[in-house]
Amino acid sequence: MFRSLFGFRPGSDDVDTLRERIRLYVQVMLAIDLLAHFSDQVMPRLVENLTYPEYPPVTTIMRVLSTAIVVVAWILTRFTKPSRTMLIMLESAVTLSLTLVYVHIAAVQMSETTPQFASVFTMFGIILLLGVRASLVPSPVLRTVVIGATSMACVFGFGRESIRVLDPLIFDGLTFIAVAYVMATAVTSHVIYGLRREVREAMQLGQYTLEEKLGEGGMGAVYRARHAMLRRKAAIKLIRADFKTDSGRHAQARRRFEREADATASLQSPHTVELYDFGVSTDGAFYYVMELLDGIDLESAVARYGPLPPARVVHLLRQACESLEEAHAAGLVHRDIKPANLMICRHGVRYDHMKVLDFGLVALGHEPRSSDAKITAEEVVAGTPAYLAPEIASDSATVDGRADIYALGCVAFQMLTGQAPFERESAMATILAHMN
Repeated sequence: MFRSLFGFRPGSDDVDTLRERIRLYVQVMLAIDLLAHFSDQVMPRLVENLTYPEYPPVTTIMRVLSTAIVVVAWILTRFTKPSRTMLIMLESAVTLSLTLVYVHIAAVQMSETTPQFASVFTMFGIILLLGVRASLVPSPVLRTVVIGATSMACVFGFGRESIRVLDPLIFDGLTFIAVAYVMATAVTSHVIYGLRREVREAMQLGQYTLEEKLGEGGMGAVYRARHAMLRRKAAIKLIRADFKTDSGRHAQARRRFEREADATASLQSPHTVELYDFGVSTDGAFYYVMELLDGIDLESAVARYGPLPPARVVHLLRQACESLEEAHAAGLVHRDIKPANLMICRHGVRYDHMKVLDFGLVALGHEPRSSDAKITAEEVVAGTPAYLAPEIASDSATVDGRADIYALGCVAFQMLTGQAPFERESAMATILAHMN
């Protein structure tokens, strides 16, 4: 409970997220600060009997310095990657420098004409400042309380001359507002900070944290992820399991899934996507952790650039065949070879390096299709009609590596022509075209 209220261990915040939120906070306060400068020059033209402010040199210097601090903080958070400690220092410097300016300007401008309103005017500015901070900056409660209390202390300390002339009733109300608002911002930070932690934990799969969705298909979604200890970038595919409400079928599918993943992890071809890890999430969904590739899939490449030169097609297909050769020798059948599962990427210093994806969705081709195997085939890998081998479509008793070769031939046709070999109005019509 203590840690929940007064902050988590150092480094528990995601530094990149903290930097973006502090940048946004600084950006908002910079806009408000510039608006104040603009208002000083424009409002006297619009409001009758309102004169242009005449600040003494020390006030002008303080305004310029505070604006400079905000600008520097924005530049550092926008164009560099400060450490977590530096980010907290920048955010604190912005908040406290603006607080001092608000207090000083109110005291200077209103000390002679309306001193009883100076502290109230200052309070408005501090409430705006702390409210924006609490809503944008991920901050433990303790830090929020310290920042809030320090800002309010400036009102009562540096603005004590205006505080002295307040009616006791107004002083009591101002003190109550100060304490209540610090408490309100603390609760706001507690809620927002806690929600961020819950979201972060919800996006955790084993030792990996999901960062960004890279794509989504019929079988599930693919996320960019990071290992907690190694800081290694990876791709995680979450596989939908529509049968997870049936505990018996789900347990059977899980055993099958683990056996296939174990077999897939043994593949060593440089043209097969590397499988780092696999598991089952808390809600029963299967997931694979794979290497994160830098490239473009064949489907996107052909759609964007059109048919590929024959020599390049041969170069890429040879690499795909090398991957499939090893898998077939191990008794693994991919079952879903298609352009979207073939990626042209950079591998070390090599370009045009082909990787075969989704080997985590294979079937064990050397085993008969028992009820156990049927779960994998029907519930996890249905195949894609445009590239589906006839024996898969006809629900043949045995499916081997030749189904993948057939699908790769369909992919080769599309690479050379820009379109699939059979394009019909419906999936069923496309499947029938393959069979006939």
